Amino acid sequence: MTAITPHNKFLLITFITAGLVLTSTLFAREMFFNVSAQDLQTSKSLYGVKYQDQKDYFEVIPSKVKKPNTAVIFYPGALVDSKAYAPKLASVASTVGVKVFILKPSLRLADLDIKSANQIIKYNRDITNWYVGGHSMGGGAACNFANHNQDLINGLILFAAYCSDNDKKYAGSTLLFYGSDDPLEPLHKLRTKIPKYTTIVVIQGASHASFGDYGNQPFDGKQTKSDQSIAKIFAQKLKNFVK
Repeated sequence: MTAITPHNKFLLITFITAGLVLTSTLFAREMFFNVSAQDLQTSKSLYGVKYQDQKDYFEVIPSKVKKPNTAVIFYPGALVDSKAYAPKLASVASTVGVKVFILKPSLRLADLDIKSANQIIKYNRDITNWYVGGHSMGGGAACNFANHNQDLINGLILFAAYCSDNDKKYAGSTLLFYGSDDPLEPLHKLRTKIPKYTTIVVIQGASHASFGDYGNQPFDGKQTKSDQSIAKIFAQKLKNFVK
């Protein structure tokens, strides 16, 4: 039997590691948390918005407002395709008349690119009112940005999310959406980890994954309210929140 040389052993370990990383990446990308092209097209037509797929973000633009002066920067949940949030946020963009920038963080982990919101604000001088928000772990990233950039933003929007003990010190207005059938983020837990000036909106019949359009999520509850009904609630509440 031929002995494995140190060099070959190194190559073997490298190939195995690369294979595991590739497999896990493909598993996450292809098996979980993606949106269908049909859902994107349907929402685009339904709400009359424009979609622009940029390198670092996916942009939702209202057609009825030529030059919006208000925008929302959205941090997606862990391993979720950024575009999966577009169908429901399209309702917000259309009804409220705001632009929405859905970030595309490295490895689909918002915590790795929290500061990327700065670049969007820097290069969009026509926008004078900024809000940041996020879903699940992405909401935690939004909390961090809001707390460390209170002079740049007008408010924080959380979707089934909470802040760290330090970031919940954010002193601005906060809006929290929560699904009644979400076992992943119990409401009693969220109440202790959100900023002081937070308005909570409980959506009956919504689960943890209801805030995006990427299908079922492991260990989640069952969504019984329609996607359009949930999107309508987002739009109605944010119309009053975004000023």
